[in-house]
Amino acid sequence: MKKKVRLSVCIICLLLFNACAALPGQENRTGDVSFKQDTLGLTPDFSYEVKEQKPNILIDREGYLPDEKKTAFFIGNDIVGEFYIKEETTGETVYQGVISGTNASIGEEAVSTGDFSAFLEEGNFVIYHEKLGYSYPFTIGKNVYDNVLIRLANLLKTYPYTQVSESAYTLSNVMMTKEIYKDFEPDRVFIQNAMRRLLEAQDEKTGAFPLTYPKQADAETEPEISLSATAETAGVLAQYVFNFKDTDPEFCAECLRAAQKAFAYIEKYRGNISTDSWYFAATQLYRATGGYRYRTAIAEYDSISEASRTISEYDYTILADIAYLSTSYTTDFKRCNAIMERYLDRAQEISLNSLRENFYVLKNADTMSEKELLEDMMILGIVNYVLSGREYAGIQQNYIHYFFGINAQRRNLLTETGDDGTQETLQDDITKVSEFIFVMGNVLGR
Repeated sequence: MKKKVRLSVCIICLLLFNACAALPGQENRTGDVSFKQDTLGLTPDFSYEVKEQKPNILIDREGYLPDEKKTAFFIGNDIVGEFYIKEETTGETVYQGVISGTNASIGEEAVSTGDFSAFLEEGNFVIYHEKLGYSYPFTIGKNVYDNVLIRLANLLKTYPYTQVSESAYTLSNVMMTKEIYKDFEPDRVFIQNAMRRLLEAQDEKTGAFPLTYPKQADAETEPEISLSATAETAGVLAQYVFNFKDTDPEFCAECLRAAQKAFAYIEKYRGNISTDSWYFAATQLYRATGGYRYRTAIAEYDSISEASRTISEYDYTILADIAYLSTSYTTDFKRCNAIMERYLDRAQEISLNSLRENFYVLKNADTMSEKELLEDMMILGIVNYVLSGREYAGIQQNYIHYFFGINAQRRNLLTETGDDGTQETLQDDITKVSEFIFVMGNVLGR
């Protein structure tokens, strides 16, 4: 009986030994044994997607001007000590800075900052921290933002415009940028060709404009008339007259006739369109001509209560206000003051609430739409222009950094979609591109 027990124990020990020898990671694995696994006739698929790990060091992905204020943000708890700027290709450390704590957080993780404004060297770099690793690469150079502007300007020229309103709003923003920043020179050929295309879309009999550009294939189909597009196009044609009457008088005369004809059409249906659209048309035509009928239309707009006013998709109120403030014809002094007080109050509110604890932008910036953020920045630019100062340019610059990567999503909002691929980039919407060009013009002091 004892021999049987000893024999059983030996057999069990041998089995256990062989099982242990076959465990993964052991030194004594046998390589001459072939294991056959039943796959049920399916081909095994070992492919899988490794999700990109985004750095916890946030920087402006497009880059920085050499002499501007430059701040990196470090996401994580107990992040202390030094950070290092390294040359991108060689890995050589070229600058060392100290991390400062803040009261900010993203979820449960703290946000710290590292100032490297004193680093003026131009080139391509990354930021390194022993605990967090590396940032995305970035550039420091005198032409960083100029290069972004060139890319955006090329988008304006190559974008396949299909909506008349889309063209009108984009062109109006581009021309407003030219009006305010005298060194900004948009492509005159592009603007003039776009204006000619608008004129070709106008209905000769009524002066109205369609919602979309007529297509050659649908030449026999009457395009759908849009009252808002008619008002918006009347305004942008008059804006072209204001900007180019001295250098392009013959074409401006053609644009003015078309604008006046379109305005006469919308006067009949003013109650059926967004009030900001015909207010925009009235102010631009008044600025271009000084006509009494347009001044009267502005007064009628003022008689409408705030609650009764309606806003179009693009909201032309800012563009209309700046046109009124910059006209050389008689204006209502009280009205001008009221407009400026409204924008000054808004600019002050944005300034006071653009906190260091939230990337130097509004605390609720992550919950705001890009349209709302751009509108805030445009208001700061207009106030800077009217006051002939640079008080709010620094805040606008912080917003540009926010758009270019210093945000909770760690995303360059200009060029990158969201993690789920559903969020559009800023450059996918040409009207937002035109607003962003205006903002960058202000930051560059143009």
